[in-house]
Amino acid sequence: LNWQLLSDLLAPLYLLLLVNALRPEQRLAVLMFVPVAVVAENIFSLIFKLYTYKFDIVPPYVPFGHAILLGSGLLIAESPFVKRCTQQVSIALIIFHIAIIVAIIALGDSLSLIFELAFAVIIYRKRTQFLYLFMAIPVLYVELVGTALGCWFWSPTAFHWLHTTNPPLGAFSCYVIGDLLAIKITQRLLPVLLSISARMPFATAFAQWVGLRHSVTQEM
Repeated sequence: LNWQLLSDLLAPLYLLLLVNALRPEQRLAVLMFVPVAVVAENIFSLIFKLYTYKFDIVPPYVPFGHAILLGSGLLIAESPFVKRCTQQVSIALIIFHIAIIVAIIALGDSLSLIFELAFAVIIYRKRTQFLYLFMAIPVLYVELVGTALGCWFWSPTAFHWLHTTNPPLGAFSCYVIGDLLAIKITQRLLPVLLSISARMPFATAFAQWVGLRHSVTQEM
């Protein structure tokens, strides 16, 4: 059984089911994460050589996986349990991140240290801190499982002068940055998409489904 081929087929189908469970104003930004991830994966993997996939190409399921992680994070962040215990869960997440920073320093992972600094700036500037604090957990889990199964391998040196582990403990910061890029691109495209949906009646249903009549990023 070709597990990668199965993943390539199931990932987009699962993403569609997941996106349908989101609020309309969240859907477009999550879908936009797919093309953002395609570009980012090819830059970091094929050009910068920070990591290498099993067959030396970016598998089709990977960009969809990025969007799945974001969509899952949004659903969990708005779950009844998290809403009831936001303060307690946030404190636990802060402790988790402190532990990650200690581990990064102990391992001499300079690439992750730079990632963590970028993440700290994002957390400081953004109001939706819980989502980004939480995203570190599923992303780190996926990175650990993926490297353990041999799906990809991180180079021990990055940009010829930074050291890193396999995987870097701060790799989740890239997901957060990709999330922000998807949101920014969606904001830029929103007027264009609204214009297209107004001129093409058959596009109205899609416009409503992805919440084009709302601010797609205001509540994320």
